[in-house]
Amino acid sequence: PKRIDEFVAKKIQSRLKLAIRGSTAKKVFGKFDKDGGGSLDAKEFRRMIRVGLKIGKIDISDEDIEALIVALDDDGGGTLSIDELADFVERGSATFHAGPEEKKPEEPEKKPEPIKAKKLRKGARRKIDEKVANKIQARLKAACFGSTPQKVFSRYDKDRGGTLD
Repeated sequence: PKRIDEFVAKKIQSRLKLAIRGSTAKKVFGKFDKDGGGSLDAKEFRRMIRVGLKIGKIDISDEDIEALIVALDDDGGGTLSIDELADFVERGSATFHAGPEEKKPEEPEKKPEPIKAKKLRKGARRKIDEKVANKIQARLKAACFGSTPQKVFSRYDKDRGGTLD
């Protein structure tokens, strides 16, 4: 069987993270679980990729989707449970053929803190932390997947002046 390419896996992981943002994995994946069994079969998973995430065959082939299913299907049942998918969203390719990561009971689930902008005096420049810059870059790349940065940013350019205020 074909092995999933790391780049393709990251692309899907990024899109899934965006889809779940502001919701839960169970709600997002549950929309595509037509039989209500708590897992997605290959057809349901492919539909989620194609329709829900709007990823076409040009970007990711059906063979890549099949390879991803094999890599994520920890129990070999041919379906992906919500837990297997949520684990992939959180840990990426580290979950391939590995089984879900056990969470320590004493470890509370952490929510990312929103980044707050501080007012600077006019004309002042401030260095941005590299970790924060990398996070922003990753989210922007995911948001622009299948589109162009110009199209994405134009949605937020209220006055159509070519800049974001």
